[in-house]
Amino acid sequence: MKPWRTLWLVPCALFALACNKPQGGPAAVTVTEEKCPAGPRPISVSLVNSWPLHDPEQYATDQERDCASLVYYEMLPWTDRSGPCDKDHPSLCTNAYRAERQQHLRAMSAHKVKSLWSPENLNAEGPKRWTDDQFRQHIRDFRADAEAVGLEWVALSTGGEPWAWDYKHAETRAKIVDEEWPGELVVPDAGRNEATGTPYFPGFSYSWLEVHPCSFPQLERSLRTLGPILTVTDCGPVLVPGEPVKTDLTAEAARLNVPLLFYGFTMGFDG
Repeated sequence: MKPWRTLWLVPCALFALACNKPQGGPAAVTVTEEKCPAGPRPISVSLVNSWPLHDPEQYATDQERDCASLVYYEMLPWTDRSGPCDKDHPSLCTNAYRAERQQHLRAMSAHKVKSLWSPENLNAEGPKRWTDDQFRQHIRDFRADAEAVGLEWVALSTGGEPWAWDYKHAETRAKIVDEEWPGELVVPDAGRNEATGTPYFPGFSYSWLEVHPCSFPQLERSLRTLGPILTVTDCGPVLVPGEPVKTDLTAEAARLNVPLLFYGFTMGFDG
């Protein structure tokens, strides 16, 4: 395989400042169309696993207004912890949110905002009870939904936090994604919390390598690692940094022209 898939954002894209509101809240900065940069726009990540509770059109409108270029979703929102999913599908959630997912895919593509989806979060219990055949069908269903809106507006990961599960099982699931998904792919970095520039699953092609630093020194080193590294604030003390820290981190990422993805926040570009 080629080491990299076609990149869905150029490596020197600017990923901007997180707003004050937590996931699901309204953006703290109202951005007019004139203030949005003409080139690659800031990244946006929010809602994560609570997205089925939000109106897709309004959410997409808000993200476009705030100059978002990407929104991150966990496809199956925590499976065994999401209320309606527990009631309707106590073990599996393969269809519980498909209609809602289709609505978010349509809304995001219509507003020209790319969405990145994780097919399962491997630190949750529900997906581990799937058979590999059930998981493969899950990916095929998602591919059909993504193709309906245009693959250029959708990216897929091999699964969130695979180090929380048995490696062979996680690798099997990742291979299924790689086999079934023709679009842009995000693979965890082998270093998990420390950027190495090497995929967690050897031999995989990818668009970005995802790193979850668990300390600010790790985060700073991740930002300085060459290659398509997607640094995500999804661990320990960097999970929800305070506003001054977010401002400083964003300024550093902008200076270095590298991606920085804030977990669980509505993002905004303040020009």
